[in-house]
Amino acid sequence: MSQELGVSRAALSLIFSIARLEGGIESPIAGWLIDRYGPRFPTVLGIIVGSLGFILLAMAQSYWAYAIIYLLMISPSSNIAGAHAMHAVANLWFVRYRTRVLSLFSGSIRLGAALSTPVVAFIVLNYGWRSGAVLAAIVTLVVTLPPAFLIRRSPESMGLLPDGMRPGEPLERSDQGTTATEGEEATADFTFREALFTPSYWLIAFSTMVRLSLNQGVRVHVIPIFVWKGLSEQGGANLLGLMAFLAVPLILTFGWLGDRFNKGPILLIGHVGTVIAMLTIVNFHGIGPLVVFAFFMALGESTAPVNHSIIGEYFGRKAFATLNGLLQTVGMIGLITPVFAGWVFDTTESYSFALLTFAAVAGIAVVAVLFLRKPIKAVDRVVR
Repeated sequence: MSQELGVSRAALSLIFSIARLEGGIESPIAGWLIDRYGPRFPTVLGIIVGSLGFILLAMAQSYWAYAIIYLLMISPSSNIAGAHAMHAVANLWFVRYRTRVLSLFSGSIRLGAALSTPVVAFIVLNYGWRSGAVLAAIVTLVVTLPPAFLIRRSPESMGLLPDGMRPGEPLERSDQGTTATEGEEATADFTFREALFTPSYWLIAFSTMVRLSLNQGVRVHVIPIFVWKGLSEQGGANLLGLMAFLAVPLILTFGWLGDRFNKGPILLIGHVGTVIAMLTIVNFHGIGPLVVFAFFMALGESTAPVNHSIIGEYFGRKAFATLNGLLQTVGMIGLITPVFAGWVFDTTESYSFALLTFAAVAGIAVVAVLFLRKPIKAVDRVVR
C-alpha cells in the first residue's frame, strides 16, 4: 500500500494515529446522537457510510484521497456503528445481565479479528489491498446491515422491560414473589450534567484513562519489549497471540462476575494485574516471567466490559452513550504513552523506566478505585 501510494509507512501510520485522536473527539457527539435518536439510526447510517467509504478507498489514487476517505467516512462510521451503538444497545436492553452482554460483545470483537485477519491477509497478499477494501464493503453490507434494522430503541418501546422481562413477571432473585413492576428500586437515571458533577464519574474516567493509556503504551511496543527481554520477533509474536487468547476467557469471566458482585473491586483487580505485569517483566528474566506478564496484561485489559457496564449501573440509561463516549475522550491522553515508552528506550536502550512508570500510574489507579461509590439520586420506587 505504501509503495502504491508513494508514501512511507510512517505517513500511513499517521492516518491511523489521527483516527484515534478523531475517535476521542467524536465519541461524546456519537453518544449524544445515540441517546437522542436511539441506536438503530446511527448504526444503519454508520454501516452504509462505512461501506461506501471502503468502496471509495479502493478507488483512491493518492495519499490525501486515502486519508480523507478514511478519516471522514470509515473511521467515524466504524466508531459510531460499532462500539458506541452496541454498548448503548447492551445498556438499554439489559440491567441484570448487562456486564455479561458487554463481555460477549468484547469477546466477539477479538474472535472476529482472529478469524478475519488471516482471510484479509490472504486477499491483500494475492489480490491487492483494493480488492480487500471492496470485500470489506460487501461483507459489512451483507452481514451487518440486515440485523441492524432489527434494533429497537428500547424494550419499553415494545412493551417489554430490560432483560426480556414482561410486566408482572416474577423476578428470579431471592426476593421471591416480587414482580418486574413492583417492589424493585428503579435505577437512577442521571442527566449528563448531573453525572459530571459526581466524584464517581471522574474516578471511573481516571480508571478508564489509566487502563487505555497503559494498554496502548504497552501494545505499541509489546514485541520490541519481548525482544528486549531476549525473545525473537517470532517468539514475541507468539506471546502476543497468547495474550489475545487469554483475554477471551478472562473477559467472559469478568462479565459473569460483574453481574453478580460489586464492579469496583473488579476494576481494582485489573489495575493490580497491570502493576504485577510491569514489575514482573522489569525484575525477572526468562520465558516463565514473560508468560506471567502476558497473563496479567490480558487480565488488566479484560476489565473493559465492566468499565462500560459500571456507567450504566451508576448513572442509568438516559445519558449512557454520551457519558460512555466522554470516557473515550478522556482516554485520548493515552496517545502520549507509546511516544513516552519509545523516547525512554531511545534514550536509555531499556524499557525499564517506562514500565516502572506505568506500574506507578496503575498503582495510583488502584488507590483511586478504592474511593469509588455508587452515587445516590432520589428516585421514586417503581409501582404497578
